Amino acid sequence: MSTLERFSQKGTPVYGAWGLPYIEIGTQTVDVRLIAGKHSQWVKNEVSAGRGIREPNAVSSFSWKIPKIPYILLPRIMDIFYEAMNDGKQMEKEVWVLFDGWEYEIYIPEQNNKATSITGIEAYSPDKTIVLVIHSHGMLPPRFSATDNRNEIYGLVYGVAGGLLTSNPSQNFRFGWNGEFLDLELKDVFEFNDLHINPNE
Repeated sequence: MSTLERFSQKGTPVYGAWGLPYIEIGTQTVDVRLIAGKHSQWVKNEVSAGRGIREPNAVSSFSWKIPKIPYILLPRIMDIFYEAMNDGKQMEKEVWVLFDGWEYEIYIPEQNNKATSITGIEAYSPDKTIVLVIHSHGMLPPRFSATDNRNEIYGLVYGVAGGLLTSNPSQNFRFGWNGEFLDLELKDVFEFNDLHINPNE
């Protein structure tokens, strides 16, 4: 059975080396294997009952089923976050990156923005696929909060930007599913080849 055949909407339990519990998740856009935290006991129970997979060489992994997001979109997203702070106020903002099967686009959903929260985000009609959800923390560091952990559970790539209006603006990214997370690097999320940029510099 191939790795891709294992994926299900619920996630497939995998028991790795040293008893590490993994979950494999497949979505429209990505295939992911991550170490289970809150679902670790479920993984162990499922594998013990023969409903999971024992794989001594299991490691965390992340791969796209579609092209990576063009890096050129990230500076544009950061500009949107800066514009939200033009009046000098601390203001969070959320942006989505959509994919229609051919190309990516930036979308700003309707939302109520406050200094430390975003509420009233519109429900999205699925004529295009949401690939990335990224929000700003203004001048604060780009750390995922407890609120982010509760909200970012839908099998998407999530990002947070911070340090705006400082000398060190930056972003962090991760995959989130049902309370489990896998940290990602810029090169995991974005395509740099066409721009001749080294993401490690």
